[in-house]
Amino acid sequence: TAAGGKNTQILGMLGTFFLQKGDATKAEQFLSKAVAAEPKNVEAKVLLLGIYEMQKNTAKVNSTYNQLKSGTPKVTNAQIGTYFAQAGAGDLAVKYLQKSISEDKNNEAKVVLGQVYAAAGKKAEAVKVLEEAVKAKVKGAADVLKQVQSMK
Repeated sequence: TAAGGKNTQILGMLGTFFLQKGDATKAEQFLSKAVAAEPKNVEAKVLLLGIYEMQKNTAKVNSTYNQLKSGTPKVTNAQIGTYFAQAGAGDLAVKYLQKSISEDKNNEAKVVLGQVYAAAGKKAEAVKVLEEAVKAKVKGAADVLKQVQSMK
């Protein structure tokens, strides 16, 4: 229903708001309600995954991760990593982008990982992973590598 979709959106926004305020407990409550109301809500599940990662709650991390990987639509490690990068959660972005590279053999993830490293001021790591992306002929990798190499 339209009202149900709106409510799910509001629950997700409240969850995001409390997460940004540093109240993981309240964020988890609202995001869990959003997922219960709309089980295919990928954004809410990824945010919950981030909360469980911060809480070091391995059981919930594994459960939520498996739901994301096996659900519809299927969510890739690269998508999870990119989402965390956009949200400013650098450490989680690195974890899932590295998983994408090692488990999924995703060379495109190397470009995003290079950007995450560069944003964190880790120029050497950024250059290394971007050079690998260039060798793998990833589109746009050479341009990003040039930008990072020109950083101070």
